[in-house]
Amino acid sequence: MRLTSRVAPAALAAVAVLLLGVLPAQAQARPDRSPDRVTVGDRTYIADGQGRALQWRGFNLADKSSRGANAFADIHESDLKDMAARGFNLARLAFFWDDLEPSPGHYDRGYLAKMRRILDWADRYHVKVVLDAHQDVYGPHFGSRGIPDWATRDEGLPFTPIPDDWFSEYFEPSVQTAFDHLYKDADLRAAHARMWLTVASALGGHPALLGYDLMNEPFAKFLEGEDLPAAAARFESTELTELWNRLARAIRLVDHRSWVFVEPTVIVGVGVPTRLGRIDDPHAGYAPHFYESSMETGSDYDPNGTFIPAYEAAISDYPTRNRMPVIVGEWGGNPYVPHASQFVNDMTASMDGP
Repeated sequence: MRLTSRVAPAALAAVAVLLLGVLPAQAQARPDRSPDRVTVGDRTYIADGQGRALQWRGFNLADKSSRGANAFADIHESDLKDMAARGFNLARLAFFWDDLEPSPGHYDRGYLAKMRRILDWADRYHVKVVLDAHQDVYGPHFGSRGIPDWATRDEGLPFTPIPDDWFSEYFEPSVQTAFDHLYKDADLRAAHARMWLTVASALGGHPALLGYDLMNEPFAKFLEGEDLPAAAARFESTELTELWNRLARAIRLVDHRSWVFVEPTVIVGVGVPTRLGRIDDPHAGYAPHFYESSMETGSDYDPNGTFIPAYEAAISDYPTRNRMPVIVGEWGGNPYVPHASQFVNDMTASMDGP
C-alpha cells in the first residue's frame, strides 16, 4: 500500500517483507511477562521454545482479483515451498471479509477451508503465517476489497473514483463516513468482532499460525479543521485503540495462544509517532508499515537523508513502552529511481538491526 495521500501511483507495487530484529548471540536476554517473548535492552522479541529471539523474513501472499469460488486461486503450494527454499519463514496472508461473510451472519466455510489449506502448506515447509484482514479503500462498495457491502454505510454521500491515485479515495467523504460507522455503530462493531471470532475459532489452533493482523491500514473520518496528523492522533488514541482491544477480546474467547498484531495509521511512515493507547493483551505485537512516500511521486532516494532515522524514531517509542515485538508488514518504494538498490539495502539493514 502507498503511504501518503494525493500522490502518484508507484511505478511498481513493492514486494512486502516482514522482518523481526535478530537477537545478537552475545546479548543477555531476560524472560518477559510472557514465556514466548524476550527483552533485550529496550526491545522485545517473539521467542522460541528455548527463549531465543526469533528473526522473521517473509512475503505477503495476496490474491486480490480472485473472488468467491475462485478465492485464493493465485496462491499455490509452490509459493510456500519456494519461500522456504530461499530461507524465508513468515507469510502475511491477506483475506477479505467481503469474501468470508458475503451476507450478514453467513460465513463461507469453503473460504475458511482454503485458508486452512494454505496454512497446511505453510506448516509443511516450516513457514509461519499471519492472517491479515485486508482492506483497500474500505471495500467493494468503493470498487476495492475488504469490508462487505452490507457493512458499508456512506449516508448516500458521493464517491468519485481516482484511478491514477487510488489512495486519495480514502479522503472521499463517503469513504471516511463508512469507516466512521464501522467504528461507532453497535451492530457493525459486533459484526466485526464476530468475524474475527469466526476466523480464530476455525483456524486458531493451526500449528502454522503465528497470529492475526487485525485490519490493514486503518483509516478514519476527519473532523472539521483537522489535517492528517491531527486526525490520526485523535483517531489512534481513541477509536483505534478501542477497536484493537475489542477485536483482541473477541479472539481471546477462542484462541489464547496466537499473537494479535495492531497497526498504527499510515502517518507513522512520515516520521510521526503513533498515539495508540495500550493494547490490553499479553500477546499483542506492533505492525507498522514502512514506505518512502516521496519516491512514489518520482523522487529519488537520498542515502544521506533523514527518512530511515525518522521512521526508526517514530516507531520505537510505542513498542518499547509497551514491551511489544515489532513486525513490519509492508515496505517499499519506487524500484526505478537511481538509488533504488541502496534504498532496499538501507531498509533491510534497518529492519534487521538489533
